[in-house]
Amino acid sequence: MAAADPLIDRCIECGFCEPLCPTRGLTVTPRQRIVGARELARLADSAEPAQGRHALERAFLDVSIDTCAACGLCETACPVGINTGALSKAIRGRHQGPIAHRAAAFIGAHYAAATSGVRAGLRLATAFDAATAGRGLDSLGAMTRFATKGATPLISRAATPRAGANPSVEPKEPNATRPRVVCFASCAGRMFGPARGDDAGEPLHKTLDRLLTKAGFAVVRAKRQPDLCCGQPFDSKGFFAEAERKAKKTIEALADASEDGHWPIMIDTSPCSQRLKAFAGHRLRLLDIVEGLHDLVLPNLAIPARAKELIALHTTCSTRRMGQEDKLLALANACAEKVVVPTSVGCCAFAGDKGFTRPEMNAHALRELGREISGCAAGYSTSRTCEIGLTIHGGVSYRSIASLLDSVSIPGSAAERWKS
Repeated sequence: MAAADPLIDRCIECGFCEPLCPTRGLTVTPRQRIVGARELARLADSAEPAQGRHALERAFLDVSIDTCAACGLCETACPVGINTGALSKAIRGRHQGPIAHRAAAFIGAHYAAATSGVRAGLRLATAFDAATAGRGLDSLGAMTRFATKGATPLISRAATPRAGANPSVEPKEPNATRPRVVCFASCAGRMFGPARGDDAGEPLHKTLDRLLTKAGFAVVRAKRQPDLCCGQPFDSKGFFAEAERKAKKTIEALADASEDGHWPIMIDTSPCSQRLKAFAGHRLRLLDIVEGLHDLVLPNLAIPARAKELIALHTTCSTRRMGQEDKLLALANACAEKVVVPTSVGCCAFAGDKGFTRPEMNAHALRELGREISGCAAGYSTSRTCEIGLTIHGGVSYRSIASLLDSVSIPGSAAERWKS
């Protein structure tokens, strides 16, 4: 076998990774991505014409690399611990030119303005949707996708949520004596609000503020919140330097807000949690939203009656890789009498922005979802972008698991004691 990259050279092509890949049956699997990389490495060292290698490389970048969700679930099944998603991101980085790197650095340096621009676009979409009686976004999306042969991002009523909002960084209780929790709002939640038609939805930071206050905690937020990012959007595209810079800035702000780790930090989106934990979990007490709600919030609440309607639960790839599946399920079961976890769904393949730019990935990964959750009143997860894709293909509105807990809970005895 040709040596291709230290990230994959240990691969023995056993195929254990393949059943976990969301693009299996649509494009290629992790094993096939590795085979393709090895073939390109072999051709580069051979005397064969370069024309054939260049044609294969173009196809490889489109079919193999661009359609990789980079979820990392392949690593969980690999006997030698290979994460093919890391290879895909590395290859993307090698093919990003100087202009793209400068653009990434510019966006990173003006991140608050960039996210504000996304919200402005979503507010414009809301106005257009209202002016066209709820039919314009679907028509506009179909026309643009057809005219550009799929080159433009997906636009539709289901795929274009309402605008999110930035949380206030001013503490409600500046001199609070109650225990504090630093709450970090991901950029996905700050940009993307509830789904259209989801009248019960609201920006996630509002739900978490209410839940933490109800549980007897004082909410603290990091300064410069609108400019903060874990770096995941840059890392996924191969802009590793900018991804690291954004992560460092965020950790510095969270360290300051938590008094250098004295107070726990709850991150409201699982992919962000996984990245920040890997980056600085040894330094700060970083809690994924599942851990924060299960370990800190739930014990300080009372649940007079669980929800009686059938609900769907989606476990994100990050939740699985952090080992939080059992806590997420326990949290859902504490809030609802009947919980459905679709067996056909692993990674939803929305992958940050792939649900917009390569919607066929999301559609393929969730092709059985609607059938499995038939009869469910709502769905819940821990990643806003995943929830957008799940809403599109599940036929019900997906929200954060925090909204389910908030809907059934009242302050518990400990919370009342702290309040007094």
